[in-house]
Amino acid sequence: MTGISQLGDDLSRILDKIPTPSGDITAANMATAFDTCLATWLSVHQTSIVTAPGKGGLTFELMDLLSAPKPSGTLFAIDLAKALNNYTLAAIVIGVVPDTPGVPFTGPIS
Repeated sequence: MTGISQLGDDLSRILDKIPTPSGDITAANMATAFDTCLATWLSVHQTSIVTAPGKGGLTFELMDLLSAPKPSGTLFAIDLAKALNNYTLAAIVIGVVPDTPGVPFTGPIS
């Protein structure tokens, strides 16, 4: 993913602005940063990736995650990992496996 270095910069910039008037603002900005990064993901024989189906869910899960302090860093990390996992599973990869004729495929990253 070519967007991974930009993701680090984006998240750093977003988190430097905390506290914000609402955790929802931070969550929406983080979701956009993750979405921009995943849009750069490329697999073998892939022609495109559609990340839009999961962005709304990611935004909602991040809003929930950032709405109140967690009792431990471990619980925060678990919930963040679940949100990112759900988001990436919703992404759809489209491509063509070379053959005569080519074999089109569409499906989740996993």
